[in-house]
Amino acid sequence: MKRGLAVVLVVTACFASIQVLHGAEKSGEALFNEYCSACHAQGGNIINPQKTLYRIDRMASGIGKPQDIVKKMRSPGPRMPRFNRNMISDGDALKIGEYIVKTFN
Repeated sequence: MKRGLAVVLVVTACFASIQVLHGAEKSGEALFNEYCSACHAQGGNIINPQKTLYRIDRMASGIGKPQDIVKKMRSPGPRMPRFNRNMISDGDALKIGEYIVKTFN
């Protein structure tokens, strides 16, 4: 019984340390708040108020799907910083795109 409990504790500790080393996976909302909200708080746009993250403005710019948002992040206009794959992974960028599409209708 003690040996079985010891094995369970060791395995649990190993998985916990792996998660600490790699960091907990962040949600699209958390990633948006980290990388985007300074300029796009509540879906707005402090640089160009006519180009918000809301659906009507995104669609007018041809940005309808989460993948379109990732493309814009990778190759933005002149006044938006570029977020390359070294800064934000493809998976995290897609989470941000999905969050924007879901949240700012």
